[in-house]
Amino acid sequence: MHVTRTLIPTLALLTLTLAACERRAAESAGANNAPTVAPGAMPSSTTLLTLEVDDMVCKGCVGDVREALMAIPGVVAAEVTLETKRAVITLDASNAPDPASLCKTLSEAGHEARVIATPPKGT
Repeated sequence: MHVTRTLIPTLALLTLTLAACERRAAESAGANNAPTVAPGAMPSSTTLLTLEVDDMVCKGCVGDVREALMAIPGVVAAEVTLETKRAVITLDASNAPDPASLCKTLSEAGHEARVIATPPKGT
């Protein structure tokens, strides 16, 4: 009896979470893993930064992460991949945001991220 009381609310929560992920995936249908590039010309000098986003579970999460990153000034492109749980971000070298601010923005969007590859110094 105790197991049933514990299991039913847990299953209900998982069902609601899965439904939310499916809804977000449907909203971003057609979105693939191709990088999203900011409007306008590509800057003459760019740098790459890679973030790990472990809590992505669906294509909706990928869309949320990509959208949050592309809203940050200095982000030129964002390639977000569910399978690797990584975001490879192309930054305008002359206007690159701090990696910590990128992680903070994703945290505010509901996804925890950490830097796993930073650009070399002086680029």
